[in-house]
Amino acid sequence: MKFKPIRPHGVGAAPLLGGITVGYSMKARRGGHSHPPLRTITKHSGQGVRRRPNSCAHHTRFKVRRKNSFHRETITMGTFFCKTEHSHYDLMEVLSALQKAIRRGEEFPAMYWADECCPKFSKALWRRLVIISHEDIGLADPKVPLFTAMAKEQWEDLIRDEKTGSARLILGNTILLLARAPKSRLADHFQTALRGFREIDEGRLEIPDYALDKHTAKGTTMGRGWVHFQKEGALLHNKVPLPHDAEYEKDFFRFKPLLEKKQSAPPEDLPQGELFERHSSEETLRNEQPGDG
Repeated sequence: MKFKPIRPHGVGAAPLLGGITVGYSMKARRGGHSHPPLRTITKHSGQGVRRRPNSCAHHTRFKVRRKNSFHRETITMGTFFCKTEHSHYDLMEVLSALQKAIRRGEEFPAMYWADECCPKFSKALWRRLVIISHEDIGLADPKVPLFTAMAKEQWEDLIRDEKTGSARLILGNTILLLARAPKSRLADHFQTALRGFREIDEGRLEIPDYALDKHTAKGTTMGRGWVHFQKEGALLHNKVPLPHDAEYEKDFFRFKPLLEKKQSAPPEDLPQGELFERHSSEETLRNEQPGDG
């Protein structure tokens, strides 16, 4: 069942499933420029209703929970189409065109769509650019996500200081970098495969035997120590041979058990009572603040 959008500041009632009517009011988010108004439930009848805005800037969803039942369902109470300031496009269509242009390496159209979002929807724009840097580039060029995150912060600083022209330079560099960068959607495919394994196939991994080393309670019970850790726990795939690494590794496994034993054992030349007093005085000194009388 479709629900028609209501007036931005109207108050009314909308039917829910099963003939239930819910009253609502419209409230604009503080600032009012980057996000559309969100509906706020004011009263309900027959069902427990709570507001759950989804991640999409122009949709507002509500979780409807039926009383005395474990049945839950999500319904869409209405769709708000945000219009851009310059040419009055739909915001979600502009963001979609931006991402598709970047994927195709079309830098000029990408900059056009990015500029269309400014300044009214600049937060939504930069949020999408950060996502693009990970979704469509990622490991193909790991420097791109770092650059995009840094550019976002610099953009915000310049806009705060009302230096719009300089901020546009940052946006231009970001669009050029994203459009020209090598592309890969590996991360999106990877996380979706994992989510499907858990939620669709209901897969479950068991703790592998090599993880049960001396740092776990079960590994300690099994009597596993530094020898096991050296063979199994510290095993590296794609290990890079670096200068002097073999020498330091040998010293690590020679000294580590001895240092651990020395650290856990109390000094032999002090009685237990005197040892407690020394630790207490050391703790007092650590807790004192500089300049305390």
